[in-house]
Amino acid sequence: MVGKESTVSRIANSKTVQTLALALGVAILAEIMAPAITRATKPMFRNLVKDAVKMSEELKVKTEETKETLEDIVAEAKEEYKAEKAKAAKGG
Repeated sequence: MVGKESTVSRIANSKTVQTLALALGVAILAEIMAPAITRATKPMFRNLVKDAVKMSEELKVKTEETKETLEDIVAEAKEEYKAEKAKAAKGG
């Protein structure tokens, strides 16, 4: 029997068994704590998503404003070019 006790003792004291026991304990604790963690963090994640939606909408508005500004600049540049070309054609 002494041989069996020493084998059991060696297994119980091995790092692998201790690690597995710790992992099992953490898994059980996580299963118990998961609903509480979800309840606690859900509002935070909802606000994060809400802020992302808000930023997306603001970005769309700014992008449209920038597009309009660039279109105005291009239109003005074309008009100036046409005016300069017409002036040059008249010899001026």
